[in-house]
Amino acid sequence: MLFDGRKVYSYPSVRGEEKRYVTVGLLESNIVAVVWVERGANIRLISLRRARDAEKRVYYARFS
Repeated sequence: MLFDGRKVYSYPSVRGEEKRYVTVGLLESNIVAVVWVERGANIRLISLRRARDAEKRVYYARFS
């Protein structure tokens, strides 16, 4: 699970009026990005994808 205390970093990703977030972390042996939004008291997952090259560079620079 990505949100179980592992090392991750997040950044905002605004889409129109909605403020989304991208959280990048290690899942099994892959660096992945989870796009999510807060709606009221709930967190809604929008997508899970392989991290982009720039996201991987930031992850390794912060945590390696």
